[in-house]
Amino acid sequence: MDDRNERSWEEVDRLFDAALDVPEDERSAFLSRECSDPAVRARVDRLLAAEAASRGMLEPSTVQRAFMDVLADDVASGDAEPRTEVPDRTGEQVGSYRLEKLVGHGGMATVYAARRVEGGFEQRAAIKLIRTDANTDELVRRFESERAILSGLRHANIARLLDGGSTADGVPYLAMDFIEGRPITEQVRKFALDIEARLWLFLEVAGAVSYAHANLVVHRDLKPSNILVDDEKHPMLLDFGIAKLLAEDGVEEGITQTRPRWMTPGYAAPEQIQGDAVTTATDVYQLGVLLFELLTEQRPYDVEGRSTYEIERMICEDDPPRPSDVADTGFRSDLVGDLDAIVLKAMRKEPEERYSSVEALAADIRRHLTAEPVEAHRGGRAYRAHKFVRRHRGGVLAASVVLLLLTGWAVTATVQRQQVAAERDRAELESEKATQVTAFLTSLLQAEDPREAQGTDPSLREILERGVERIGEELSDQPDVQAELYLTTGTVYEALGEYSTADSLLERAVELRSDLYSGGPSEELAEALVMLGQLRMEQARFDEAVPLMESALEQRRALDPSGTEAIADYTVEVGDALRLVGRPAEALALYEDAMDAYAGLDSLPLASVAITRNNIALVHHQAGRLAEATPLYERAVQELMEDLGPRHPYT
Repeated sequence: MDDRNERSWEEVDRLFDAALDVPEDERSAFLSRECSDPAVRARVDRLLAAEAASRGMLEPSTVQRAFMDVLADDVASGDAEPRTEVPDRTGEQVGSYRLEKLVGHGGMATVYAARRVEGGFEQRAAIKLIRTDANTDELVRRFESERAILSGLRHANIARLLDGGSTADGVPYLAMDFIEGRPITEQVRKFALDIEARLWLFLEVAGAVSYAHANLVVHRDLKPSNILVDDEKHPMLLDFGIAKLLAEDGVEEGITQTRPRWMTPGYAAPEQIQGDAVTTATDVYQLGVLLFELLTEQRPYDVEGRSTYEIERMICEDDPPRPSDVADTGFRSDLVGDLDAIVLKAMRKEPEERYSSVEALAADIRRHLTAEPVEAHRGGRAYRAHKFVRRHRGGVLAASVVLLLLTGWAVTATVQRQQVAAERDRAELESEKATQVTAFLTSLLQAEDPREAQGTDPSLREILERGVERIGEELSDQPDVQAELYLTTGTVYEALGEYSTADSLLERAVELRSDLYSGGPSEELAEALVMLGQLRMEQARFDEAVPLMESALEQRRALDPSGTEAIADYTVEVGDALRLVGRPAEALALYEDAMDAYAGLDSLPLASVAITRNNIALVHHQAGRLAEATPLYERAVQELMEDLGPRHPYT
């Protein structure tokens, strides 16, 4: 079956599905309005008759057989082509453009390569004309919607809307950037890109989709043919023609669009297949499918040649395979673990079980690229501990993971706090507290000596649980040490992925230090606030993280109005929280403030400067200002390589 016949069957399927939602006594009038092709109408009528015959039997095979019977009749009679042809308008002038070549057509529109012939300058464009053989009120409305949507989107990775209007005979058209490029999946195959390069390319796509979501637009049809990689090696998103601008409907919670269903089956989310509400989670799912295909060069579901019922059952009921199970052996080891988990989380059947946003999906990929624990991973405590050790190799001074996580963290934190305390002439007090902390942790480990445990080795979880109990029972008269230990154990729980427990411990530390330092600003309280804020960000609870980060920054500024490196670092933390909560302008202002603060220090912390510069580039990139973002990215990489070396994860 060629493309035109496939489109004819898509129209049959769409009309059949829509007719099922119309009362039986109104279906004939409905189809007369919606279907102008007698052959398509005949096929739909036969399917409706088959559906009526099977009603009450709960057996989809009757309708399925009807599909195959109708197709067999077409093939036997030599009538496997749609009855309607797309008129070729090559050579005609549309607005300021002359149509040069028919390059594609779909259910909604016909696309031509065109060149501007008015205006006094050279410009190529893609002209999209509404299909005259499908000129229903619904398609006209959707076409006009696309024009309104595209005119509001300005992003470096989204094809620009150049012009729009109607032809002399009343056919609506859009003039958009003509993108010379190939589908993103062909790009990665042609240049044999490695996994990391594929992930960075995908992150550009995710940035564009995230930008669209921030402007209340859901794409709904993300697939390789709608994502072309241009000559500059940047992906460009095309065809927002089936998107929905949600603000016009007054929707307050989520970004929602319901029937009719316009989709590509191989990339459609379960809720699209079932005709349920479409939200930003739908784009998250489709990005998961795209990522699967980029990493494996295969699709998660083989829908070719399958009936509508089989496709629906497959996408709505069958779990996709792990990418590592279907990838070429050369890539398999790179996909096992993190990337398997990321793809499968994005493609979960229930929208609420997927990533909460495209930005959350992108953040997990960035965590993978920097060897941090990913949110999607189901590897459990051992996985979290492995990631923690990998990112803190310098602190591995003991033989056991337990000793590393407890004592190692305490020593590192103690040294840092002693340095700050020396600046404020409180080294003696901090040293005493650090000694108490270390003594407590040592006693905790000694109490679990396996020789005294009657032959059983306590698990890390058991040690931590008993430790938390002892902190509450034995140190109630020492709230400063108690708070310190809650921070330490909370951080260990965070590293192990036990976010709920970690959150309660860090929150308790904030409460204790708030009481201890209620008389004025405190470095200790600022530290606890920022640690809790970072944990909330790790859980994608960005709205809750912002006030915590802001309070921490307020504490630091009150302590030293003249500015320190710590104040600059906290300023960046607040900027990160604001950026992730969707307040990029405020984030950008804080990043710039931090850069000014770093520049005023006696010794420039180059890695911190580079990371902040990268964040500034990210804000510009997500806003579509690629010209501003690119040199910032390049300089940030140079600074990181200079400070950390080329083999560091951040470079």
